[in-house]
Amino acid sequence: MSRLIMQMPDSAEKQALLEHLAEDRKQWSEVCGQLDANRLSLEQLQRDVDELLRRTPELSRAPREPESPAPLKPMTAVSNLHEHFSTMRRFVGRKVELERLRKSLNRKRPTTVSQTKAIHALGGIGKTQLTIEFARTRAADYDLIWFLRAENNQTLAADLSALVDPLGLPDEVKQETDQRRILRAVFQSLHSTDRRWLLIYDNAESPMVLNGLLPPAAKGHVLITSRNPNWGGQADSIPLDVFKEKEAADFLLQRTGQKDRKAAMNVAARLGRLPLALEQAGAFCEKTRRPLAEYCAYLEQKSLQHLDQYQPQQYHSLITATWLPNFEAARRECPAAEELLALVSYLDADAIPLSLFEERFGDDLGTAIAALRRYSLLERSDGTLSTHRLVQEISRGRLSADEQQRVLQATLV
Repeated sequence: MSRLIMQMPDSAEKQALLEHLAEDRKQWSEVCGQLDANRLSLEQLQRDVDELLRRTPELSRAPREPESPAPLKPMTAVSNLHEHFSTMRRFVGRKVELERLRKSLNRKRPTTVSQTKAIHALGGIGKTQLTIEFARTRAADYDLIWFLRAENNQTLAADLSALVDPLGLPDEVKQETDQRRILRAVFQSLHSTDRRWLLIYDNAESPMVLNGLLPPAAKGHVLITSRNPNWGGQADSIPLDVFKEKEAADFLLQRTGQKDRKAAMNVAARLGRLPLALEQAGAFCEKTRRPLAEYCAYLEQKSLQHLDQYQPQQYHSLITATWLPNFEAARRECPAAEELLALVSYLDADAIPLSLFEERFGDDLGTAIAALRRYSLLERSDGTLSTHRLVQEISRGRLSADEQQRVLQATLV
């Protein structure tokens, strides 16, 4: 630019341009000088920080707050998980167990996830959440992922029969009325297909329930969740315990958005680090904006001692302590929530049709469901409701004999 200006004939315009160019060079020189000064300041600041960390090494070991999990890529496999789980609860830790699942399934044997024998009577340990997280994180390894309710033969057979569409079986199979023939066709297709598949049998009570209802695993993977730790040689067993101390605290901090790690560790210890109890405690603190330290004081008022080594018979007090404030808060938001939860507690825990309640609750149904969902007492997905079996048990236990009779009659209508 300056060369072009110098080639211009002498004039007032040329002189003005030269003066403007000189001013630009001066400003640019000042900017460069300021940048150099900033760089030197940052270098000095880094040296000061390094010196501070050298003198006080405990600062460099300060616990980091848990990071939110990275978003997963959309699932490309054909799957029915969305029918049972509209939203995935926050998942923390369990890296060792997830890796054990992967290695066990690679051995081409059915794999069972159950509680450790010390707490085999407990639910709420996170078996289902672990298997769903495995399915989500390993979705790219499969072409078909199917969730099956395995509490009894009837629901399991019905869920297996629903595979006729995703497997692309012919119309004559879809129109078949003999369920045994449908299942035979489904298993034959699973055996012969080149597609990679994963079947999740959820909450199987014992190996006997699955007699005749397990496909050949050589062409795919089978995951089973169960409270029963005794599966003998029928499946590789992976015991699942309560959260580790750090996992429990991380879960509460993520769930509530708070940063008081000491309070989170105290709450987790008082709740025995049981995932279901932590979920309910976290939901309550998040929705009511109650600090974890205050919630810990509430548990102290309930005389709930630290439960690091709790026994199975103690779980009623553990779950009730977290269930009660959530229930009361939901009932305050919508009185109809009390009756809805009572009715749900006497039905199957999974895939309860919404249509059962539409006439009884009318316009209040949506509000009641929303209140119960906010406090992790109920889940809604694709026209169905579901809840945890421990929530059902606690809900039934608080009803008087007359109330239980009334609710039972209502569920039979």
